[in-house]
Amino acid sequence: MKGWRLLVILTLAAAGVSLYGRMNPCLVEETRQELLDADVAFALAATERGLEGFLEFLTDGALAPRPAQRALPQAAPGRRAHHRSKLRLLQPGYRLSWRPLKAEVTRPGQLGYTYGYWEASRPGAGHESLRGDYMTIWKKQPDGSWKVIADIIG
Repeated sequence: MKGWRLLVILTLAAAGVSLYGRMNPCLVEETRQELLDADVAFALAATERGLEGFLEFLTDGALAPRPAQRALPQAAPGRRAHHRSKLRLLQPGYRLSWRPLKAEVTRPGQLGYTYGYWEASRPGAGHESLRGDYMTIWKKQPDGSWKVIADIIG
């Protein structure tokens, strides 16, 4: 069921993004920059405040699939299961960071996505390091802020 929800979200986001060309070009660029700034703030909040900072940027019901589960220890009990992959990367001892490369927005500027690269490392003996790419789908909120509706890492 989660896979189906994710497919629907990605399809709608892709369809909406393909329509953005009818927006005022200045508004498109301004909205893209807002989205890139939101992603940078998201990464900074997660780096500085860990789980609390990460969850602050998610909408209720946000999707975050779980690749690379076997490479990391179990998430603490009681944490939201659909965010396990990132939760595991946000555990004490791990340093998670990411950098957006590009953002795209839908025609009305209400949905968009960012993508880029992430890295998680655990310093110390046996220095473990994981890397990958990501795509985050965002929805503009009534207050003008952007919140994550799906976060996909690979």
